[in-house]
Amino acid sequence: MSKKKVVIGCQDFTVCKQVGNGYETAGEVLEVPGLQEIELEIESEQGKVFADNETALVLNSGVTGATVTGNFIELDSAERAELIGVEVDENGMELYKKDLIPPYVSASWKYRCNDGSYIYFGVTRGNFGLPGSSAETMEDGAPEQQDQVELEGTFIPRDDGLVFVRVHDKATGFTEDAFYTLIHGKTLNGEEPPVTP
Repeated sequence: MSKKKVVIGCQDFTVCKQVGNGYETAGEVLEVPGLQEIELEIESEQGKVFADNETALVLNSGVTGATVTGNFIELDSAERAELIGVEVDENGMELYKKDLIPPYVSASWKYRCNDGSYIYFGVTRGNFGLPGSSAETMEDGAPEQQDQVELEGTFIPRDDGLVFVRVHDKATGFTEDAFYTLIHGKTLNGEEPPVTP
């Protein structure tokens, strides 16, 4: 374990709409700028089995899901449409309807380390809830950021059982294309994975 590597920031949040929830085709990998803070919480259950007046076994459920919470400077209408399924009309207005169903998405981001390397994270299948909005009249002094967007998403195992991935870019054999293909089903350039015979 290195004592010389620390995380100093987060960046490069990307999402890709996946099939499901009424969406019949997957989308393109979309880079969402303005990531300020992100948190990944893993869901995993443990339980004890007792015998002979002591703990005999510890049972683990494995990874059953994950919650991703991200703060962004702003999300434009195209990003909200892709992330949470908001309809945008011909006048540019975002329409939040009672039957709105957020699409399934995959999401990825990376941590920047003090030595210039990166740690990549990805979650494979879930959706984000609708963000709220708040602001107040600016008073004297330096203003704090107004109307920061907070997104919280719930992610579940996809069909192959994969929930999330974490990898350091210095890991043997790592390539960015392989990472994005595993998480999103295509690279950042939108290239589909090669078909194996």
